[in-house]
Amino acid sequence: MPPARSTRSASAAGPTALSPQGRVYALVGPEPMLQRLRLEEIRENFAKVHGPIEPVTFDGKTVGLADVFDELRTLSLLSPFKIVVVDAAADFVKTHRQALERYAQAPSDSAVLVLRSETWNRGNLDKLIEKQGGAIVRCDPMKRAEAAAWLTKRAVDVYQAKLPSASAGELVNRLGSGDLGRLDSELAKLSALAGPSQPISVDLIDQIVGRSSDEEAWAVQDAFLNMLIQAGSTGRGACGGGVGALLVKLRELVELSGQPETLVHYFVADVVRKLSLAAVMMAQGLRPPAIAPQLKLWGPRQALFFNALGRVKTDDVLTWFTAVLEADRRTKQGRGEAMLNLECYCVQVADEARG
Repeated sequence: MPPARSTRSASAAGPTALSPQGRVYALVGPEPMLQRLRLEEIRENFAKVHGPIEPVTFDGKTVGLADVFDELRTLSLLSPFKIVVVDAAADFVKTHRQALERYAQAPSDSAVLVLRSETWNRGNLDKLIEKQGGAIVRCDPMKRAEAAAWLTKRAVDVYQAKLPSASAGELVNRLGSGDLGRLDSELAKLSALAGPSQPISVDLIDQIVGRSSDEEAWAVQDAFLNMLIQAGSTGRGACGGGVGALLVKLRELVELSGQPETLVHYFVADVVRKLSLAAVMMAQGLRPPAIAPQLKLWGPRQALFFNALGRVKTDDVLTWFTAVLEADRRTKQGRGEAMLNLECYCVQVADEARG
């Protein structure tokens, strides 16, 4: 039997297929969705030969070695073949490494042992697992481009849907690539809404999928900055936005996206904090190129930020920061509703910015 190479399942949309010849596998890495998919692949591979198999799962933090070995070596009347899974197996492997190495040299012919762990220390056990046909399978988080490719393929293979590259990229941009389970859940919902074999559009994603906290924070802060630009501009409306658009955005986050009111208040307070810090630094003689990295401002948003700052008075910005903290304090003291306090604050700022 030729040795099987260790595979990297987290970094490819189409990971290397696992051999159905092995008797020991290790699924290693912090991405639970990939661990579940690779376990399902193992189950399907052996089910083709031995019929339906329901894995037996142990908690690696509490199970004893004897219990695992008894399960592996005991024949079942219900199924001629077993898959025995040890979850959270890092400490289990560390404690029983020598015994597992001996088992890997002469594994049961009627069972497969699957070790699942976020971490893994390479050693002689790896060589023995690979020698008998198994594999050490990496289940690491994907990069954004890899996650987008994975979603596109999964849309076709699992949901009989079409996910264009632009839509896949938008979905990853909104949710990130660090939680494939959430991405898959949203893909299932979008596929059902789009209909069989129908393309999932960016517009549908925009209607259905809530933005991640980072994206939502920028959406609110962009609206706030545009409000300041419009209020301080003689050509009112030229930059879009305005206080009305900001208030709509605040309500959307709470009522449609389900974000906590306290988090939305923080989004506003954070951009006002940055404005006050930048105003102080500019008063001390620093220029935008030196200020931007300190406030983590990049790309087009950097220009938007300093455009807004240049249209308001430094003294006003400093009082706005004090006022936004006061609005939060009023809410926590039960003086007024959270969203009403925040909306009143935004209207007040818009009025003061107009001069």
